[in-house]
Amino acid sequence: MKRKFVIAISIFILMSMISITIAQTTAEENNKGKQPYTRDDIYQQIELFSTALSYVLNNYYKDLNKEQLDTLMSKAIQGMLQGLGDRYSFYQEESRRKREQENLFFAKFGGIGIRILPSPDGFVNIVQPIDGTPSMKAGLHAGDKIIMVDGKSIENESMDTVVDMIRGEVGTKVTLTILRQGMDSTFEVEITRAIINYPSIKSTMIGDDIAYIIISDFTAETGAELKKNYEELKDKKIKGIILDLRNNPGGMLTAAVDVSNAFIADGVIVSTDGRMDRFDSVYRATKDKMFIPADMPMVLLINNSSASGSEIVAGAIKDYKRGLIIGEKTFGKGVVQQRFPLNDIGSKAVSITVSIYKTPNGNWINEVFLFNLDREFQTTLDDEKISEKLIDEFSKNGIQLSSNATAKIKDRIRKKGVSWQINDGENGFTIKKEEGKLKVYKGGIYPDIEVEQPNLLGDDEDGEKMKMVTKFYEGEYVNKYVYDYIDKHKDQTPDEQLQSLLANAPELIKTLEENGIILDERLIRMYIRRTFISTQNTPNIDLENDLQLARAVEEIKKQIK
Repeated sequence: MKRKFVIAISIFILMSMISITIAQTTAEENNKGKQPYTRDDIYQQIELFSTALSYVLNNYYKDLNKEQLDTLMSKAIQGMLQGLGDRYSFYQEESRRKREQENLFFAKFGGIGIRILPSPDGFVNIVQPIDGTPSMKAGLHAGDKIIMVDGKSIENESMDTVVDMIRGEVGTKVTLTILRQGMDSTFEVEITRAIINYPSIKSTMIGDDIAYIIISDFTAETGAELKKNYEELKDKKIKGIILDLRNNPGGMLTAAVDVSNAFIADGVIVSTDGRMDRFDSVYRATKDKMFIPADMPMVLLINNSSASGSEIVAGAIKDYKRGLIIGEKTFGKGVVQQRFPLNDIGSKAVSITVSIYKTPNGNWINEVFLFNLDREFQTTLDDEKISEKLIDEFSKNGIQLSSNATAKIKDRIRKKGVSWQINDGENGFTIKKEEGKLKVYKGGIYPDIEVEQPNLLGDDEDGEKMKMVTKFYEGEYVNKYVYDYIDKHKDQTPDEQLQSLLANAPELIKTLEENGIILDERLIRMYIRRTFISTQNTPNIDLENDLQLARAVEEIKKQIK
């Protein structure tokens, strides 16, 4: 009886809330078009859900506790949002919401100041203790392995869980159990948490006159960080800028607008378009926020993992022709999401896509399906050719491809039948083979100059080379090689350490071969450099293997007077 009463009350509250919501939005929806459902439709669906919940609570073979009921309802909310068919709408539980606020909105949190990565044995490796933070003062080293946090083992815990265990209120203490390379037993380190600023930008010089700036994500502090980094680099008489947004997943819309405005003095940066007018906005550049001269040569780097805020910046730079864009087509995530809290304290929320981004020229950033192609076109696409018949097929669907359009296979390993890209100058299209059909999509930002990174594994159809790489990682060979050298040569400068590590690469290669791992020397050198740079607070300048960056340097030198 008690359960039925609780369910009835819950239904009443849900219906009341939905009635209020409908009353508030009916006028707006009528402005957009016909209401897609009625109140009765909603009531019927809620009744179905409440009946199912009642059956579970009254008939499941054992009683549920409060935690299990919370999990049940969380999964129900997740399932509802998944039913939208929109991968960007999701249920945000307490830990995820807290992390987002710390990283994006506040760009600071109570922690100890370490960068970590999962270890193949289920624990966590410290990649770098950040200068000036509690972890550095406590004597933690790159290569240290965290075994326990406050006496609790972290074996096989997710990275999110480990981060939550280490972070906490400023001034409180956390005890880490550490296993250090070369030591047979663990030891404990007690560290007092402090405010850790989370910079989203790193910068350095390439040569004497090129500023290289990497933005890892867009936080509330990114605009100010960009200005600070630029002012510091400006004193070095820079003549050109390379802005690197590769692997930047996005973040705060306003931060992406601020970064764009740093280069663009006037005009629309981005607009949003949704079903309801209240989610439609236009973001414009203002002259007072532009601090990088309009005649400063600029190259923007993007790749397939540049998304959301990165695509806003890339779209604005491209539409205004403010700089040269080099790399690969961006991800195609151009949606605006609104967080709607589910309780008074805002610890849980649903994130719902409410509108989409448009570039200054009105192009959609978000990838959208256009039409299907017959399977017969795959042969032509596999030959990376644009046939007259393909041009006609696009024309039938309202798209005029120019005679200069190019086709390219985008599956680098198998070279067959996964996806292709058609570049038509200003416009680009992706063709994907899905469910036996060839589907044409549009979205994302296409570079002015496409440059793919080298596939250092080469042909690996049998997967043997990838098995070698997996074995290489699981053995932590490169970590031990790099961290041991750094620990034994603290008297050397970082540049001296890196050059010695690269020069002695044959030692690591010999160790690998003794353990049955045969990999290309260039690949090994790339891993050495990456691992070493992860221990430093500087960008990775690898012109040997980073062909996109190398091309950016080449192109910007042409522009520098």
